[in-house]
Amino acid sequence: MKTHSEPVSFRASAQLLKQIDARREPFGISRGDWVRGVVLQALSSQDASTLASQIDALTATLGDISDETRGFKRDLARSLFLVLVHAGSLSSEDARKIVQEKLLSRVKEAP
Repeated sequence: MKTHSEPVSFRASAQLLKQIDARREPFGISRGDWVRGVVLQALSSQDASTLASQIDALTATLGDISDETRGFKRDLARSLFLVLVHAGSLSSEDARKIVQEKLLSRVKEAP
């Protein structure tokens, strides 16, 4: 579906054209395409303070999740230790070693 569009033009000083050219050339696009992109971005971007607030809220939530995850991992390690010692009849030292190696050591993920 075609949309109706109209050309928009404006005069620019040599200095402004140099600035536009310096920013558009790395992308290999025309002056018009670059200026259109800048205008569209400016018209569609959110208020900077709103975006900053959203980022702060996400950061706080991520911190809360991270804290909870550490707590769950600690509780799981304690539970595994108790199961190994009491139900598995392992020594405390052997159980501690298994918990460290299998649960608490950081496993590097394959790329």
